[in-house]
Amino acid sequence: MKYDKLKLPIEIVPESSHNKNLRYILSKKQWEQLRKIILTPLDNKCEICGSSSPNRGLDLHEVWDYNIKTAEQKLIRLEGLCIYCHEVKHYFLANMRGNYDRARNRLQSINNFTNKEVQEYEQFIINSFKENSKIINWNLNIDLINQLI
Repeated sequence: MKYDKLKLPIEIVPESSHNKNLRYILSKKQWEQLRKIILTPLDNKCEICGSSSPNRGLDLHEVWDYNIKTAEQKLIRLEGLCIYCHEVKHYFLANMRGNYDRARNRLQSINNFTNKEVQEYEQFIINSFKENSKIINWNLNIDLINQLI
């Protein structure tokens, strides 16, 4: 697929999977343990851009794979991101919060996109979101967590 190898992809969660994430599933203690396991080795450096967030620290971001054929929402990776790269991952949420221009500029600069390429990618993401949102009940697979904690 054309966008599989982007350095900083947008990751839109299907509508039916909103609020189906690890912070809601794990206890606060487990979530903090996971954050420590993933973020400590990064020495406060974003996995995408390499910048540090001295006043805030990194965000722990969940990367999910959505398999339409099996309706499986599978956790495939956890990554430490600065606030600006994390904002791109949740692109349309950034827009709702009034940070569209900042997220768009970050998406464009990290991926070396032209304006036209950004527009094409945004349309691709919107179409993927619509397709994935047709599934009402995703089967959550968090087997990765068992390997980490």
